[in-house]
Amino acid sequence: MVNHVKELTVWFESAAIAYGYAHDTARAKWADDILADLNKIVTRAKELGLETERRLVDLMTDGQTPWVRFCSAMLMTESDPDRAISTLRQLSKEQGMFVPMCVALLSDLEEARARKH
Repeated sequence: MVNHVKELTVWFESAAIAYGYAHDTARAKWADDILADLNKIVTRAKELGLETERRLVDLMTDGQTPWVRFCSAMLMTESDPDRAISTLRQLSKEQGMFVPMCVALLSDLEEARARKH
């Protein structure tokens, strides 16, 4: 099981970095394909259980690059919405192609949260 956790974490990080590169170089089709792969990794992580899912959630704060943190926040929001919102707020203050995406996703999450309350 430990190997699966490490493997999926590495795959997720690699795909998130590739996703960022695709956005940074304006390759939308490639970014969409990578996003589909990231979703498959998340699905597999959830199938393997809480430990694996938790590791992907931890990438919101432990990710080596802003794109890894962004992808974790974007795809693991259901698992830890407060942490996702906090991560997106922090990332929206940085510089990079991910900032407009952070702002848009953050707005959507905060709107959804306001409707719930």
